[in-house]
Amino acid sequence: MSQIEDLQRRLSRALDRIGQTVENAGAATAPAQEIEALKARLAEAETALTEAQEAADGARRKADEDLAAAVEAARAEAAADLDKAVEAALAEAAPDPEEDLSEPEPAADPADPAELTALREALEDEQMANAQLQERLRALKARPAGGPTPEAVARLDSELQRLRKANEGLLDSSAALREANAQGLADAGLIDRAMAAELEALRAARASEVAEVEAVIGTLEPMLADAVRTQGEAG
Repeated sequence: MSQIEDLQRRLSRALDRIGQTVENAGAATAPAQEIEALKARLAEAETALTEAQEAADGARRKADEDLAAAVEAARAEAAADLDKAVEAALAEAAPDPEEDLSEPEPAADPADPAELTALREALEDEQMANAQLQERLRALKARPAGGPTPEAVARLDSELQRLRKANEGLLDSSAALREANAQGLADAGLIDRAMAAELEALRAARASEVAEVEAVIGTLEPMLADAVRTQGEAG
């Protein structure tokens, strides 16, 4: 049950009690016309409350749909850019089957296996954390929400900027790998930097999702505060 629905039921019960009190005491304390006027005002209040609930539900659904569409579009665009960059880096790092091996270039220093293993483990950890954050985000979006706070919007914008910069860094590393491969050089440092750029892109994506979660949480705070205040006044 949402906070608005709970408040609606409590107010309806209070209106019912007031109406019953008016009916019980009306014959001895007020003229019939005044009693009927009070009843009409009670009915109008209930109608207005119902209309407010319907309007709030419609606005909440529209806000949820708009937020979900914007988040999905941004995530899809970032994921597509990341996938393309990773695929390009892997493709360019692979040996060329048509390369002339008659005069092989001196082999570069191989990449450190321990460092590569650590990077792969870090990537797996980031991917798992991203999945958990996405699940939390879906759960929070299912709750009633209002508008995000300016601070949450500012942080979300900052994290999205970080995500764009991380993707640009990944594209730069991929370009460097392509250039080294075209020259027949297998640079272990470039491979390490490409994997580090991919890791930073994943971390930036995770940070942007954290900012999205905080923005959704921020929209719930005013409603919760109103509910607590109303409960205190009723008590």
